Amino acid sequence: MAFDASNLLYGLSQSPIGDPTPSLYTVNQTTGTETLIGATGLAGVNLAGLAFDSTSQVLYAAIGRDLYTANLATGAPTLIGDTGFGDYAGLAFVTTSIPEPASIAVLGTSLLGFGMLRRRIRGG
Repeated sequence: MAFDASNLLYGLSQSPIGDPTPSLYTVNQTTGTETLIGATGLAGVNLAGLAFDSTSQVLYAAIGRDLYTANLATGAPTLIGDTGFGDYAGLAFVTTSIPEPASIAVLGTSLLGFGMLRRRIRGG
């Protein structure tokens, strides 16, 4: 399951024996009601994971060994490539922010000031 930037929850059904393909759904967070978006068309896949990139507004799906983007209107997957992993049931999208140089300078100056203040208090 994955939330988009507007807090809409997406879920991907597993394909138990007899169910030919996993499908993409939205899930109402209040009632738990699922609304079918569409089938992935990927038969025989039992494990999957979803993650939403709020920067690019793209839903990623790890299905079987492969990584896909998922069409939010139809559920259709577009293959990105083989992950090299198999039989997993999770996916996460992590963003890392790097502080700008000015923020680092302010932090460094603040730490220096606190260090000097502490030294003055101890010495006097």
